Amino acid sequence: MKIKYFLLFALSVITLNSVNAQKVKFKGDKVLLDGEEVFKFDRKGLGTEISIFSLEDNDEILYMTSNENGTRGYYNDDYIVINFFEQRVKFESEKLSRNWKKLLATMFKEQVISENGIINLEKLNKFVSKYSRY
Repeated sequence: MKIKYFLLFALSVITLNSVNAQKVKFKGDKVLLDGEEVFKFDRKGLGTEISIFSLEDNDEILYMTSNENGTRGYYNDDYIVINFFEQRVKFESEKLSRNWKKLLATMFKEQVISENGIINLEKLNKFVSKYSRY
C-alpha cells in the first residue's frame, strides 16, 4: 500500500514539474520560448559571450559572459557576469549555469523575464540577491 502512495506521489511531482517546464531554444538568431520568438541573440568569443536583443527595436537588453578566472581546465572558480542594460543591473555569479539556454530558462522560470520578453525589476533584484557571488 505504501508503494502505491509513493508511486502516485512521484508521478504527480513529475507531472507538475513537466507542466511548468519551459523550453528555451536558439534557432538562427532568435531565442525561442516554447516555440515562440522572444528575443534575438548574438554569440561571441567562441560561445563565452552572448548578447540578447529585443525583437522590436534590436536594442541590446542583456549581455552575459563566462569567465574562467585565468584557470583553464579548473572549473571551481569560474563565474559568469550578467548585465541588464535598461535596469542598470550588473552582477557576477558562481552559482548559475554557464549554459546560456539553461540560464535563460532559469530566468523565465523565476519570472525575471516574462514570456513576452519584459524584465521584471522586482524579480530581477530578488534573482541578483539569490545568485550573486557577493
